[in-house]
Order: sequence, then structure tokens, then C-alpha cells
Amino acid sequence: MATAISEPTTLRCLVLEAEDTWVFYDDIEDGTDTEKDYLEELLLETAKAEDDRDGNVTDRIEVVDYDEVWDEAKKEYDPDDENTEDLVKTIEVTYRVADDFGNIAELTKTLYVVFDNSVLIPNSAINGYIRYVDKDHIDTVDPDSNWGEATYNAKLREALDNLENGTNPVYEFTIE
Repeated sequence: MATAISEPTTLRCLVLEAEDTWVFYDDIEDGTDTEKDYLEELLLETAKAEDDRDGNVTDRIEVVDYDEVWDEAKKEYDPDDENTEDLVKTIEVTYRVADDFGNIAELTKTLYVVFDNSVLIPNSAINGYIRYVDKDHIDTVDPDSNWGEATYNAKLREALDNLENGTNPVYEFTIE
């Protein structure tokens, strides 16, 4: 025997989205309140939240235990830190938002703190270097370098075109 339901059942939907965030240690190393605010803003600008009844609730998002995240992020480079690999520290960041009805959504993403190896490892055995190039200066790439090789150079040009057009702007290149 089937039971009739006289009232429609509506499930509330609270959606929280965020992205992993990257920050250079140089931007937060002094530990000032301004830098603390900067990091929190950087984390929150990647997050958004929408509720089916309340609408946009992005302004209600908070970083859970932000003071602990901040304390970990501003710590100096430690090669023995289990959360640091290849001069990049990873920190879990949990975002939380609540709607008017009391529903809560949480999402955990990663904060990457990038240490500057030229400052941290002077006179090291690192044989390479990182070079910034933009579309206006792509022709300055040494044709005898790895990036001058036709296949890699074409990918680099494609990445710069995509960045300019706003489509698939991020590429990671590894040359061994």
C-alpha cells in the first residue's frame, strides 16, 4: 500500500566551492597583521557559496581555525618539516559556511606556501634557474635552451595565448 504525501519535500542545497591557494613566503614572512589579513583575503577570494533559498552566501564563508593556519604558514623554512617538499609547504585549509536555516557546508583545500630557493639555499648545487617570460618577450628565449626546442616552445606559446584569452591558463612543464 502506497502512502500519499500531501506536502512536497524540498531538500535544501548549500554549495561551497573553493580552490587550492598558492602564496610566496616572502609575502607573509614578517608576520604582520597586514600580511595576516592579506593571506586570509587570498584564501577567501577563491571561495564561493550558494544556497537554494538564501542565494549567494559567499560573504558568510570563514576559514576554520584561521589563526592556526596563519601560525603554520608564517613559520620559516624547515627542510625536516614533513609538510614541506621541494621548498613548498602544504597546509590543509577548511572553509565553512552556514545558511539561514542552519545548514552547514565545509570543504577542505590546500594552501601551498612557496619558499624562495635563491634566498634559502645560497651557493647550492641547483644547476638550473626559473625564468619568467611573457608574450611580449617570448622571442628572447634562447633557441639552444630546452624552451627554445620547437615542441616546448610551441607549448609555451600556446600557454601564453591561453592565458591572454582566459582559456586553460595554467600549464605545468617539466623538462628532464
